[in-house]
Amino acid sequence: MIHHFTAVDIEGTIAAFVLFGLLMVVPGYVAGSVLSIFSFTRRTLAARMAISVCLSIATVPIVTYLCWLRAPSAPWFACAVTWCAFPVVLIRGARPKNGRLSKQRVAVLAIAAGWVVIGTACLIDLQIGNRLYVPVTSFDYMLRSAITAAVERTGVPPANPYFYAGHGFVLRYHYFWYMLCGLVGRMGRPLVTARVAVIAGTLWSGIALVAAVALYTHLSGARKAGNADRRMLIAVALLSVTGLDIVPLLITFLLSGRFNASSEWWNEPVLSWVNSVFWQPHSIAAMVACVTALLAIREAARHAGWRGRVPGAAIGGAAVASALGLSIYVSFVFAVFLVVWLVALLFRGRRVESGVICAAGVVAFVMAIPYLLELTRELPGTGSGSSGTTFPIQFAVRSFYLAEALMGPGNSWRTTLANTLALPLNYFLEFGFFFMVALRQWKKGGDSCGTALLVTSILVSTFLRSNSISNNDLGWRGIIFAQFVLLIWAAELWDDGLFPSQRRVFSAVGVMLALGPMATVYDVTMLRIYPILLDSLNIARYHWLAPDHHLGERTYALREVYERLGRELPEKAIVQQNPNAIPGDLFYGLYADRQTAVETPGCGVVFGGSAALCESVLTPVREVFDHGANMDQVCRELSISAVIVKDTDAVWADQESWIWKKEPHMSNHNARAFLCAINP
Repeated sequence: MIHHFTAVDIEGTIAAFVLFGLLMVVPGYVAGSVLSIFSFTRRTLAARMAISVCLSIATVPIVTYLCWLRAPSAPWFACAVTWCAFPVVLIRGARPKNGRLSKQRVAVLAIAAGWVVIGTACLIDLQIGNRLYVPVTSFDYMLRSAITAAVERTGVPPANPYFYAGHGFVLRYHYFWYMLCGLVGRMGRPLVTARVAVIAGTLWSGIALVAAVALYTHLSGARKAGNADRRMLIAVALLSVTGLDIVPLLITFLLSGRFNASSEWWNEPVLSWVNSVFWQPHSIAAMVACVTALLAIREAARHAGWRGRVPGAAIGGAAVASALGLSIYVSFVFAVFLVVWLVALLFRGRRVESGVICAAGVVAFVMAIPYLLELTRELPGTGSGSSGTTFPIQFAVRSFYLAEALMGPGNSWRTTLANTLALPLNYFLEFGFFFMVALRQWKKGGDSCGTALLVTSILVSTFLRSNSISNNDLGWRGIIFAQFVLLIWAAELWDDGLFPSQRRVFSAVGVMLALGPMATVYDVTMLRIYPILLDSLNIARYHWLAPDHHLGERTYALREVYERLGRELPEKAIVQQNPNAIPGDLFYGLYADRQTAVETPGCGVVFGGSAALCESVLTPVREVFDHGANMDQVCRELSISAVIVKDTDAVWADQESWIWKKEPHMSNHNARAFLCAINP
C-alpha cells in the first residue's frame, strides 16, 4: 500500500505533539501544585499551563536523565507517577475567583496555535506527485533525528549513531532535548518516527518560548504600573521581529541577482526568534530552563522563611542542570551571568538572594555530576593517537563578513581589528529595532539584573567562540539571552509609550520595526520553498541538499527505501550509505533510524569515538562506494546489515560495478538497497 508521505507526516506529528504534552505540561503542573511556586495554586488555568511548561522544561530533562541512568524503566515509572497525580491535583487545585481570559491572553493563545500550524507546515516533508521536498532545516535535523533514534535504540547515555568500529561509542553531545524526543518516539511507534518526534519537539520549543515570555513579563514586572497582559502580548508579538537582515539580502539581490535560503547567512548570525526555534529548539529549551531558574531564585529570595526558599532553590538548581544537557553553550553563558550577578549582590549586601543562588548552584552541580563525567570521559584530542587536547573555547572577536572580505584572506591582526571596529555596525544590522531599544533603555536606566544578563551575553558572545566544529555555536547561541532581555525591555518601553517625545527617532524605530518582520517572513517562506526552487531554477545550491535538479525525486526514492528497511531490519541492525558526505548524508540522518558504521569522512568522532580508529572503518567502506570493492566482505568485517547506494555515488555511474551485478533487495530510479550475507 502506497502512502502519501505528507499525510503520514501530519498524522505522526499530531500524535507526537499530543504525546509530548505528557512531558511538557503534566510534570510541571504537578510540581507547581506540590511546591506552590510562582503562586501556582492562585493562578488562572491558562497561567498555570504556562508555568507548567516552564517548570517541565526546567525539571523533566535532568530527572529523566538521572532516572534513566538508574534503570531503563525508571523514566517510565517517574512519568507514570506524575500522570497519575495530574488528575488529582487538577481536580483538587484551588480555583481563582476570576478565571476569565483577557483579550490579550486569548490573542497569545491564538499566536501559539498559529505557530503550531505554521511550524508543522514548514517542517514536514512536502510531497508533490512522486517528488518529496524536505525543509532547509534538514541540514540540522538529520543529526537530531539520528540522535533521537540512537536514544530509542541504546538508551541513556546513547551511542554515537555516526560511528561503529565493532562496538558503539558514547555520544558526546548535549542531547537532553532529543532524549525527550526519544521517549515520545518510543510511546508513539510505529506512527511516530524519530524525525517526526523531533518536529513535535520543535513545536513545543516554540510554545515554551511563548510561555517563558508570558511568565517573565508577569513576574519580573509585577511591581510595574500598567497592564501586564498587554506587555505580554506585545512581547509575544515582537517575537516576529528580527534585525535588518533583509537590507543586505536585498542589496545582494539587486547587485548580483542571487539570494540565499536564509536571510541570516550573509553574516555570522544573531538568529531571529523564529529561526532559533526552527534550527535550535534545544537551545531555546535551555534558555527557557535558565529563565525559569532565574525567576525561581528571585522569587525564593523574597520569602522570609526557608520553607519558601527551598523550593525555589531546588527548581533553580534542577533547571540549570537541565540546561547543561539541553545546550552547553547556552548554560555556559548563564553560569557566567550567575557568577557576575552573585558578586554584584554580595557587594550590595543582598545576602538572602546570594544564598539562594549558592544553594541552587550546589543543587545544579550535584545533579549534573554524572553528565559532566560523561562529557569528559573521552574528549576529542585525548584518545589514542591524538596529539594533545584542544580547549573547546578560545578568544576571537565576533566576525563581520564584510569587514573580513575587505581585509582579504587570512586570520591576521588586521582582521581582528576590522571586526572589532565594525562591532557597532555589526550589531546595529543584526539587532535593528532592538538596537534602538538598548540605547533607549540605557538612557532610562533600571533593571540591573536584566542589564547584567544582557552585558554578560553580549561580551561572551562577542569575544569568545567555540571551536569544536567550524560554526561558532557559543557566539550564535549565547547571544540569545541578550535578545530575550531586549525583547522584554521593548515590551515595557512600548507599554510606556516608545520614544514619545522624539519624533525623528520614532520614525527610525518605525522603519526598523517594519523591516524586522520582513526577514522573518522571508525565512519562513524560503524554509519551505527553497528546496522546491532548487529543482526548477539555477540558484545557489547547497551540497547537503542537492548537486542537481533531482532533489524531489531522490528524496522520495530514498525515503521509500529507508522506510521499507526500517520495517524489515532489526532495531540493532547497521546500515551503511556513502560516507563521502559533509556534513553528512541527508537521507540516512532523516529516515534510517539505524546505526551506521561510518557516516562522514571524519567518522563523526566529534560526537564520540577515537579518531585513531576512523581510518580502519572508513577506508574499506569508501572502497565499496568509490571503486566497487567486495561488499559482502566489508559487511562481514564491520557487521553491516544493509548497504544503500544512491544515484549520486561514484559506483552508480560504473555499469560494470557490483551494484549492477548483484541482486538488490529493493531498487528504484535513484537508489538500490542490498542486504548483506550476515546476521545483524
